[in-house]
Amino acid sequence: MYGEGLQLRDYVHVNDVVRAFLVSGIDERTNGQVFNVGSGQPVAFRDMAYIVIRLAKRGSIKFVEWPADAAQTETGSFVADISLIKNTIGWSPRISLEDGLAYVIREYKEHFGIQ
Repeated sequence: MYGEGLQLRDYVHVNDVVRAFLVSGIDERTNGQVFNVGSGQPVAFRDMAYIVIRLAKRGSIKFVEWPADAAQTETGSFVADISLIKNTIGWSPRISLEDGLAYVIREYKEHFGIQ
């Protein structure tokens, strides 16, 4: 992991994104609107990685220095402001980061034979 892994990200489960599209697609209050869809919750990249390791019961993190050209590709921290979609149609994510990651890990284990 580059640096200390403290860059913030907004992780949202794909099922919540699909639900946002479906709900907004049938509600006329969304006509002409542009919404951010995310969790609205900042999570440090390294915290997400630690959750994956704990849930998968394997893995480790090695912290390394940022490469010289990383400033050209690193986006910095990002957290979606979901207040407009929440206030307009009442949408908010239902699947927590931990539950979503647990689901993905189970699926990989089941479908790909990963232990």
